[in-house]
This record gives sequence, structure tokens and C-alpha cells, in this order.
Amino acid sequence: MFEDAKDDIVKQIELARKKFGVIDKKVEELGEHTDDLHSSTDRLEGMYKEDIKSRKKWIEEHPSF
Repeated sequence: MFEDAKDDIVKQIELARKKFGVIDKKVEELGEHTDDLHSSTDRLEGMYKEDIKSRKKWIEEHPSF
């Protein structure tokens, strides 16, 4: 009886470790996607700022509009 209970607990622990391993991998992948998102956002922000500068410059060069 003790051996059966011990074996059951060992199986449950192994299953829990396997599940935590999957969760850990998914969290790591999510972190990679978040890093990619941040770099893309930074590039878009830079493009947006450059667009604003170029529009301001064009407006200054064409005061009649």
C-alpha cells in the first residue's frame, strides 16, 4: 500500500514537473515575442518622429499652404 502511494506521488510529481517545463518554455517564447514587439515599436516610433520632422520642415518651406 505504501509503495503504491509512493509510486502515485512520484508519477504526480513527474507530471507536474513536465507541465511546469511546458509553462516555462511558453513563458520564454512569450518573452521573445515581447522583445520583438518592443524593437518593432521602437522602430515605428522613430519613423513617426522622422515623419513629423519632415512634415514640419515642408510646412516651414511652403508657408503659403
